[in-house]
Amino acid sequence: MMDAEPLTVDNQKELHRRSPNTPVGFHTLAALGVKHYIMNIENDAWKTDGTFEALCKARGYITNDEVNLDRTFPPEKQAIFFAEHLHDDEEVRFVLDGTGYFDVRDRNDEWVRMLVTPGDVIVLPAGIYHRFTLDTAMKIKVLRLFQQDAKWVAINRPREDNSARQKYLTFLSKTAVGPQSERNGVLFDPTKYDTMVEAQTEAMKSAALFVLFTGTKDALNNESWCPDCTADYGKIGTEVGKQLDANASSRYLEVLVHRESYKGNAAYPLRLQPQIGPFLNKSGIPTLVRYDVDKDGTRSAPVVHPYLEADSKL
Repeated sequence: MMDAEPLTVDNQKELHRRSPNTPVGFHTLAALGVKHYIMNIENDAWKTDGTFEALCKARGYITNDEVNLDRTFPPEKQAIFFAEHLHDDEEVRFVLDGTGYFDVRDRNDEWVRMLVTPGDVIVLPAGIYHRFTLDTAMKIKVLRLFQQDAKWVAINRPREDNSARQKYLTFLSKTAVGPQSERNGVLFDPTKYDTMVEAQTEAMKSAALFVLFTGTKDALNNESWCPDCTADYGKIGTEVGKQLDANASSRYLEVLVHRESYKGNAAYPLRLQPQIGPFLNKSGIPTLVRYDVDKDGTRSAPVVHPYLEADSKL
């Protein structure tokens, strides 16, 4: 499971957590254009369970190759990976074995260090400044995924005139990190919905969990395949932000709905979920629901938040 946090010391192979520790939420990473997925690597389940094929189809990955790095990896090549750079296309790595660090620049031009472990799939958008290093274990095996022929061309910083960089800066101008972003979550796999809701509300009391079901977005233009989702996203974020500001214990979960697995599919897992299914089957997406948790920690059934009475037919 990927772990992301600010980097306090510019040291290549150490994690260096801040004290006190301030993890970076997936919602914050998503606002930087960084995407994270999880594959089941136990007994190579990802090869047969359909999740890998679904990801490749959804994001247009047509080529892949395997890369193994260990203590024999020459220091001069390690230095190339660790030099701050960008690419003209997105960088996608599926960790099969071992561990390592991806560092990305945040909106304040500070480093955020992401520890990747087996099963993690990380997608860095074209134009983002980043770098990679092995950790102290000095071992990682990854599958590199490409939307075209396999290639790796690093463009070292500074290159603000680069077209991919300009598109990325435009993307940043259209996104915003919601208030208290470390309390936000993003869910890609609809079969894990109940588990995620349980985890988000487990220690919650006298608070609420807001869940937005919305279409996935293009990494650069920040627009969803669902037009209503794009149109309402900012307004929903503002409303939820007010709620989170009003109660420091409340949380927000964004459930990303992929067009290929959702549209016209009566067997889509969340359509069959007893509490959520009726909302999606009646109103489609976007849908914003709210779970209330009382002072004793008892969670209510979800209700559609009155701010958004979804009328989409998607």
